[in-house]
Amino acid sequence: MDHQEYLNADNNRNHTTRRKSTRFIARVALMAVVIMVCSLIRIPVGPVPITLQTFGVLLAGILLDLAESFFSVLLHLVLKIIIGGWAVVISPSFGFVLVFVVAAPLLSLLTARTQGRLRPMMIHIVLVSVLIYVVGLFYMMGMLRLYTGEAQSFSQALTYGVLIFIPGDIAKAALACLVGYKLYPLFSSSAARINA
Repeated sequence: MDHQEYLNADNNRNHTTRRKSTRFIARVALMAVVIMVCSLIRIPVGPVPITLQTFGVLLAGILLDLAESFFSVLLHLVLKIIIGGWAVVISPSFGFVLVFVVAAPLLSLLTARTQGRLRPMMIHIVLVSVLIYVVGLFYMMGMLRLYTGEAQSFSQALTYGVLIFIPGDIAKAALACLVGYKLYPLFSSSAARINA
């Protein structure tokens, strides 16, 4: 390889690296904004409000790769703390937001392994949703105990932290699955073109 060929190869590597970095930043920022906007649509119900942010988190998990989904949800979490202050951390609903940092990358990993096929995607969404419910529920119970000084019964916490959300979460999961399934080929093909 002569000097000019070496320089051309080096320039191509640098160009590809810049494109990957730009794509990574754009996708992370876009999904963080989507999740943040979804979190602003609120219906107050008990200690945990109904929002659309689970839809955004599931969509990030379906469409983005593992690192992109992790950083998009982490950016959302940091923005939520910056905007709301540390009071956000001790709110009963923060456990649900905290587990998103694990849930979205887990869904990304599972979706990539099954190449965005619909049936496995539906199963993975259910598994990730169960993880969100379990962690969020126990965090909520801990925070409510901290606030009131009394332990809340598990059945009461289950009702206000999980059961009332199931119908809406089924709708959000179905919408995320439908949108994610339709957009997955576009997102995965753009990644393949940049990596080529």
